Amino acid sequence: MDKQNMTLKKKTALNNMLYKTDNLTVEELVNVTLFCASIPRKNLADTLQSFKKNYKADLPKVGHSLIIEEEKIHVLRVAHDYIFLLCSETDFPTLSSMPLQFTNNFYITDQTDSFAYIKGKGDAILERLKYMCRLDMDVFPIGGITRTLMAHQGHYILRNAISDFTFLTPRSSCNDFPLLHDLKM
Repeated sequence: MDKQNMTLKKKTALNNMLYKTDNLTVEELVNVTLFCASIPRKNLADTLQSFKKNYKADLPKVGHSLIIEEEKIHVLRVAHDYIFLLCSETDFPTLSSMPLQFTNNFYITDQTDSFAYIKGKGDAILERLKYMCRLDMDVFPIGGITRTLMAHQGHYILRNAISDFTFLTPRSSCNDFPLLHDLKM
């Protein structure tokens, strides 16, 4: 093999998968960056105060999310002591390009390659989810984020609108994501 003529090509977890019908669209989200920001316990009060000062908003409660428009970051509060920061690869492709308000107050790791990102929306999504996960969609709020079991695996699910969801599924098993398996049948 001629090493001088080798080139690296970016490959997404699901090869830019897109499935579309009249009442359902399921697609892989590409060019996404995900950071995990852990809140140091000894600095929790300072971190919350700093966040509010810099973004004119409270850090979301556990299980909720917030979009910071000016930074183009979706803040997902998945636990008491850590959050996910979901953003476009073009906005914050590396840790060094993160806003100082985050890097000064959190321990941050890049988790982009840990997950595949799938968007599901349309009138049929709620009916399909009813059989795939244990969430009561009548009470799961818009802006809600939680980890739930689907087909014996843990997945994060974010509700963007009534019939619009973003799923963070482990990259190593993303081809077995229940919604994709359902569509292949």
